[in-house]
Amino acid sequence: MSLGAALLQRAAETPDAPALEMIAATWTFHELAERAQRAAAYLQQVAHSSAPVALLLEDAGEFAAW
Repeated sequence: MSLGAALLQRAAETPDAPALEMIAATWTFHELAERAQRAAAYLQQVAHSSAPVALLLEDAGEFAAW
């Protein structure tokens, strides 16, 4: 099972359970899955199918959604 599939399964089973706790906020599994799906859709929109993709992200909660 892929990491994405595991996240979606967990979000379906326990949507309101805390998935990521940060200093300023806590995201539920539903919120994390929703953010990850938006990030994936964005990457599919801007990247060519055969082009490599690299991300440079800060050490923050948003990293988990990408």
